[in-house]
Amino acid sequence: MPPIWKPRSAETDGVPEVHLRPQAEKDLRRIGPGPERKRILAGLARLADNEPTLDVKVIVSAAGWRRLRIGTYRVCYRSATTTTASGELAVAYVVERIVHRRDFDAAAAHLSAPDGHLSILSCRIPS
Repeated sequence: MPPIWKPRSAETDGVPEVHLRPQAEKDLRRIGPGPERKRILAGLARLADNEPTLDVKVIVSAAGWRRLRIGTYRVCYRSATTTTASGELAVAYVVERIVHRRDFDAAAAHLSAPDGHLSILSCRIPS
């Protein structure tokens, strides 16, 4: 199966990486091919570029988490620090869920408190 999302390297671009947790990958596969999926992938690329025009809000019920609105879908993510291959700290975004707006409240209720540092074992980076 081809990779769903390949993050850019923070070492080469100087922009944050976007990591998809396994549940987010599953959510993206469930959406299937089509315009919605393309729009979500474009939104994730814009998140990595830190575009100021994104519709991002803090999730009040889950401290440390944010939601990105992309059409009728919501991306639940948080920022974390990660260590690069050269040993430097870099910022990364960890996407936990990609859900339809009707399922957002239930998904947000299950978000855990972030620990601040991204464990490489906690996320799969599709290659």
